[in-house]
Amino acid sequence: MPKRKFEQTMLEQINRVDEGLALSILKAIVRPAFKRALKKAAKDPEIQTRVDALNKASKDLKQSIKQYKKRNPGKKLPWED
Repeated sequence: MPKRKFEQTMLEQINRVDEGLALSILKAIVRPAFKRALKKAAKDPEIQTRVDALNKASKDLKQSIKQYKKRNPGKKLPWED
């Protein structure tokens, strides 16, 4: 292995380690703040209403997909392979 290729490989490995270390430090800093924000948001009635509406819309969509598949057994939806 030529010296330049070896150096390039070592630099790539060092960069990956640095990115992993920075990411783990960032996660340690952000995680507690994010948890506190979620706890505050869970108590907010407006956010609860929006989450309930989102859950209902998701449930309705799943039901619609189920009915579509029942009526059209041979057809696939656009996101299906």
